Amino acid sequence: MSLYKAREWWSTSCGHEEEYETRSLVIGSIDSSSSEQGNIITGSLQGVLRVYQPHGQGFSVEDLLLEVQLPAPVLQLELGTFTSLGGHQLAVLHPRKLVTYNLSSLASSQGTAGLQLNKLSEQVLDRSAANMVCGNFGGSKGTTPHSAPHTLLAVQAELCNSSAMHHSAGALQICVQSMDGQLSFYERETLAFSRFLPQFLLPGPLCYSQALDCIITCSSAYEVECYKYQTLAAAQAAATKTTGATIVSALGFRICVHYIASMVARHCTCTAESVKRLLPLPGADTNSKCKQLHTEWKWVFGEMAWDIQISSFTGSEESDIVLLGEHTLVVLNSQGQLCLQKRFDYQPVAFTMYNVSGNRNNLLVAAATGQMMVYSHKRVVWAAKGDTCPVAVKVATFAGLQGLILTLDDAGKLVLSYMGTDPPMQSVDVRHSAEVDFAALDSEYREVAGHIQALGAPSEAVVPQEQLLITAQVPSLLDRSEDLPQDMLSGSAFSAVTVHLYLRHSGAASLTDVTLSLDAPPGLHLDQDCITVPHVSSTDSSAVIVRLQGRGSGVPSDNTLTAVATYTSSSGEPRTTSTKMDLQQPGQYANVMSFKYMRGPVVTILVSKSAGRYRIQSDSFEAMWLIVQELCQRLRHFFITAESSEQERAGSQEDFAITFKVKLLLSQHSIAKPGPP
Repeated sequence: MSLYKAREWWSTSCGHEEEYETRSLVIGSIDSSSSEQGNIITGSLQGVLRVYQPHGQGFSVEDLLLEVQLPAPVLQLELGTFTSLGGHQLAVLHPRKLVTYNLSSLASSQGTAGLQLNKLSEQVLDRSAANMVCGNFGGSKGTTPHSAPHTLLAVQAELCNSSAMHHSAGALQICVQSMDGQLSFYERETLAFSRFLPQFLLPGPLCYSQALDCIITCSSAYEVECYKYQTLAAAQAAATKTTGATIVSALGFRICVHYIASMVARHCTCTAESVKRLLPLPGADTNSKCKQLHTEWKWVFGEMAWDIQISSFTGSEESDIVLLGEHTLVVLNSQGQLCLQKRFDYQPVAFTMYNVSGNRNNLLVAAATGQMMVYSHKRVVWAAKGDTCPVAVKVATFAGLQGLILTLDDAGKLVLSYMGTDPPMQSVDVRHSAEVDFAALDSEYREVAGHIQALGAPSEAVVPQEQLLITAQVPSLLDRSEDLPQDMLSGSAFSAVTVHLYLRHSGAASLTDVTLSLDAPPGLHLDQDCITVPHVSSTDSSAVIVRLQGRGSGVPSDNTLTAVATYTSSSGEPRTTSTKMDLQQPGQYANVMSFKYMRGPVVTILVSKSAGRYRIQSDSFEAMWLIVQELCQRLRHFFITAESSEQERAGSQEDFAITFKVKLLLSQHSIAKPGPP
């Protein structure tokens, strides 16, 4: 599709026999004070964590800052501020754990800098994790209600809003999606609450919109679903028995029941004791009193989504929701309405958004064939071919070079490349020449063409001076029955024929370890189908004896034995030589001749003395094929000799023809042939 190839600027291999996926790659600065130098962080499914910092073109040992083996597979990596300590931390999602690490610089005596991995927190997950997303949940808008609550559900919603107000502006929260559809929200090393997604089957990609304060995912029903954070916080914990104490603790507060009752009683025409009776008691089922979880909006995608990202792609002031599917790119607005849809003629595997200028972003899509397409709105503005099929793609700046494309394939090949062509090393000197003399060019062309025609082209291919010659000696009679094993079914001896192959080298030097491979027609069995000849001389022929035995009751479809010899020439070049030989039928003919297959049918040939007609008859229709083929081959060889010139052979072919007096009843034979029982 593209005439250009992505130029490799920096590359390395992340381990050996390790596996990676889309969420195994993250880029960013581990030190917030030095944002100019970017870092590449990878985590494999074998649990190996690596941190790179490219310093220039080509990989060097100093580019690897950290390589450590973690106790569990790495499902996803996120880089950001997750604690009150400030700075940047690394969140690592394992199948049953969520761990936060701090990466600190470590300088050695030689002056080369490295990194040290320090564990800050560890959360044990009750369910197997699938993926995660981070963001300032609930902090994008004011969440304090303007009206007083009048019901118990309103009290719980007010507690959720109060919890959102206590979020730190600098710290990010983490939402972990489990394999069975549970969303667990963690804030500062503490589990805030967990909610189950309705009608869940398989986990899909997860994304958080800061402007909408929503969690966006794609369900197994191929529907894009949007959930408000406040709705998730206020909804019930589905399919669980929740006590009043656990509701309060899940929101991060230790508020007694008397305080909640008094707060409701101040704004309602009821007493505090009546409100207490409405509050959930420990061990009571709250399914009938809690708010059901519902989506803000849904949009039917119709196919599986690989990834979801939030960016401005259509040029509008609001952020767009960009989804990459199996064959389609879809852009939705904040209300879940379709803004753009593009169908690909290739299979996309990963994509990323990068800023061009102001509020305009471009889209980079990586295909399964290694192609990388750059889209501006619906139009392809550039395309280039890479060497690998990436599972993750990013656009970043390293060593002062902007627009470098970072790709990671499933085997751990990490490549930094750029699109376009290399600049020319030398300038082209354009010289102004005189006018072209077409008459002189035509005269020179005719002279060269006549010289080529006078030399002539070789009629045959050039035969190498040194080659391996294979000659075969096929007997016209079968082997004696006394030397053959007995058939257990019929009690008679197997039929067999012994073929002698002679190998000789035409060069001066001898050949060693010549491998001879044999292929027998169906119905015939070789005692050896692969033979190694240790020494082949140029003076004497090396003999190889091969025996073919007829076994089974099937009718053979061919009588050609193929031999292929592979060897290494004296100059070290691998070469092959092949030959085909026909297993001849008996050479003595009469007016009537019959052929009997081993434990098979009989085919008879009757020859007229003067009319030039041949009658072939048998009780089995398929058994006549091999005899007819052999008869036609010998008739052509008899009437059209190989020694004749090309014109004579062409004339003989026009004069000689083989015809069938009776039309072959192929369709009737297929209908009459009995089928399997």
